[in-house]
Amino acid sequence: MKKIAIIGGGINGLFTSWLLAKNGYKIDLFEEGKILGQTSSSSSKLLHGGIRYLEQGHLGLVRESLLDRYWWLKNAGKFCKKIEISMPVYKDSPRSRLKLFSGAKLYSLLASWESFPGYHVFQCGGQKIW
Repeated sequence: MKKIAIIGGGINGLFTSWLLAKNGYKIDLFEEGKILGQTSSSSSKLLHGGIRYLEQGHLGLVRESLLDRYWWLKNAGKFCKKIEISMPVYKDSPRSRLKLFSGAKLYSLLASWESFPGYHVFQCGGQKIW
């Protein structure tokens, strides 16, 4: 049996250890402090698909992130769940409604449909735009 050492008990180290152990490897996980207690504690805990990179044109990175998210939803569904995305639109927003809508459409095209439950865009004050 192969033995692997993982350094870091954040989300990446923990779930890498879990996946390797599930596939028959013996794992030693080393963490200086509490498991999931440092970087992971300040994380948003969202398995997003890199939407912030979409505006910068990093489509490959966005697609890769979306595929990773799909993998987690399929293989570790008890640890994660799908949520809808809501995007507020303010009158003085630097991004137009058209840009936000186009970005959401492109994002949904890059995502696996099963991993992207949908989105809503609202104007500030609750008036639904689409």
